[in-house]
Amino acid sequence: MPAYVVAQMKVHDPQKLREYVRLIPPYVAKHGGRYLTRGSDLTCLEDTNCTSGVVVSVWPYKAAAEAFFADPDYLKVAEPRKAASTMEMLTVQDGIEYTDAPDPGV
Repeated sequence: MPAYVVAQMKVHDPQKLREYVRLIPPYVAKHGGRYLTRGSDLTCLEDTNCTSGVVVSVWPYKAAAEAFFADPDYLKVAEPRKAASTMEMLTVQDGIEYTDAPDPGV
């Protein structure tokens, strides 16, 4: 079952973040991930505060996403991202099979 990573961050050095964006594709591919969104052009809904960019990626399963973030090679490449931004939220969650309504236990 696929898993989704949601990252929310404030970028304070866009140029340095571009370095990360340029370097990251082979590491994402190595672990079977792909990006669904990037952190721009947000529209806030239901009285929320949209001051940070959001990135969503999909992975073949949760352990693949966890392995990506623990990969020593990735950790070296992540240094420009860490220097260029402040991570506010970084989560991974298993996906679900499509249903018309949420589980009543939610």
